[in-house]
Amino acid sequence: MLVGYLRDMHQTLNALRDRLSVDELPQLFNVIKGEMSLVGPRPPIPYEVELYEDWMKKRFDTIPVVFISRGAY
Repeated sequence: MLVGYLRDMHQTLNALRDRLSVDELPQLFNVIKGEMSLVGPRPPIPYEVELYEDWMKKRFDTIPVVFISRGAY
């Protein structure tokens, strides 16, 4: 009986977390602190980085992002 109650409570809390997007809060705090950006380019694939010329590596000077903009695909 207690196990069923705890399982239901767990499912309810997970549903609430998903609905409120609370799992993104730590990243939002990083945006507020200036350590991350809200929108930006997607991270490069490792084999792409191997092909970069020196001037292309300047993209690594940007801060990490939370959301990827559609234009970056």
